[in-house]
Amino acid sequence: RRGPLVNSEFYTGWLTHWQDPFVETVPTGDVINSLREMLDLGANINMYMFYGGTNFGFTSGANYNEKKGYEPSLTSYDYDSPLNEAGDPTDKYFAIRNLLGNYVELPQLPLPRETSKGDYGKVLLNPQDSIFELTSKISSVYSEHPMSFESLSQSTGFVLYDTIIPDIACESCLLDVPKLHDFAYVFLDEQLVAQLYRIAQTNSSLTVEPNQKLSIFVENMGRINQGEIHDFKGILSQVTLHGQVLTDWMIYK
Repeated sequence: RRGPLVNSEFYTGWLTHWQDPFVETVPTGDVINSLREMLDLGANINMYMFYGGTNFGFTSGANYNEKKGYEPSLTSYDYDSPLNEAGDPTDKYFAIRNLLGNYVELPQLPLPRETSKGDYGKVLLNPQDSIFELTSKISSVYSEHPMSFESLSQSTGFVLYDTIIPDIACESCLLDVPKLHDFAYVFLDEQLVAQLYRIAQTNSSLTVEPNQKLSIFVENMGRINQGEIHDFKGILSQVTLHGQVLTDWMIYK
């Protein structure tokens, strides 16, 4: 027996990831053609998304692509949807509305208006404290080896890993963090010297001297929200410098 026809997730657009070369969109014509085919079949349709939104705080999440690997989502979730992130109706909204009017009688309700916008001019941001000035005010733990966010009972945000460089001196020492999740700023004596990224480069050549402080500030860019569930965050491996395992870490969270 033929059951009900349902599209429970009809994509009106698509999400955009950090480092994508452009903002993802789905042409209005493609949406209308697909929608018309389903309506002609008498199908029930749930549009995803109908109203674009925002991933507030640290809730943006990520996808995983077999070719590209880890794909963290933007804070914006505009999605090229019929009502955009600001709540404004788009050309796609009116095209969908006109199409639906061919199948059902549309209620006589006021149409959505564009939301009011403000012109705030230039906003100057002044630095207040560096992460290093805050270490005395936040929780810390000592560990012989780096610990994951989960081991630290922290799910989102940032963790700072500090250690002192042992008897190593060279102008091109390879710092290697093979299992970094997800992005890291590397500092020597509180000066930024490198950036590492889970899917691009997890090692960097540094000029170091013994007794310098090495700091690795790690960001959780968003958890993979489909597929494998174990997307642990932080430094998930040994950290080596010039082939030597670095130990004795102070970790701030």
